[in-house]
Amino acid sequence: MAYSDPGYESEDQIDYFEGTEGLVQVFEFDYDKTLAFRWDVANKSYLAMLPLPCCCCCAWSAMPCWCTCAKPNMEDAIRCQHVCVTQDGIRYVEDKHKTGCRLDCQDSGKVTKTVPFDKLTDCDIEEPAGASGPICCMVDNVLYKVNIDTASSGGSNEAGVVRHEMILVGLKDPHGFKSMVWAMKRSGAGFGAAAMPAPAQATMAGLQPLLTRQNELLEENNKLLRQIAANTSK
Repeated sequence: MAYSDPGYESEDQIDYFEGTEGLVQVFEFDYDKTLAFRWDVANKSYLAMLPLPCCCCCAWSAMPCWCTCAKPNMEDAIRCQHVCVTQDGIRYVEDKHKTGCRLDCQDSGKVTKTVPFDKLTDCDIEEPAGASGPICCMVDNVLYKVNIDTASSGGSNEAGVVRHEMILVGLKDPHGFKSMVWAMKRSGAGFGAAAMPAPAQATMAGLQPLLTRQNELLEENNKLLRQIAANTSK
């Protein structure tokens, strides 16, 4: 059964994951705060290119698309995100949304990703610091990041950026999310039957009725022995 702190998760987010198997808790992104920050950075970066000789031609030619599609695309890309914690792991979903010139042929399809607790090696919070955007009009960073790692992640790409299995930006309750993830991992969630090979699961399922019947026969045998002992003592 899912539960939620009404100060952080809306009914819409809880309803979104309704019916999800093993649902433990839903966490919500701060869509408005994320959109305000990212659009402020993107818009100032675009405007800063307009007077530059090396960029002005491209920037001016892209203005119609920028004015009509850039912000709606960004908003769709932000609001399509959903995340929850299940008994098996962290489940992240990006719904189908518009991109590019917002034509149907440019739609980005739904993507679902799960990080199992038995594969999880790290879940840390990166607090906001510094600023982003053009040097002439930078914007203070205000969004928390939750970096999730597995044994297969880590290292750096060509730009020197550390690779993570999953990065969640703009959660309303990043500390609550981290606490829940570690609590589930410590409890052994995601292990057990999920980690048992399929043949072993089938064997255990087949033995269960036999063990139950064996216990019944032993109980009947004990009753007969007690009756014999009682009759002998008379």
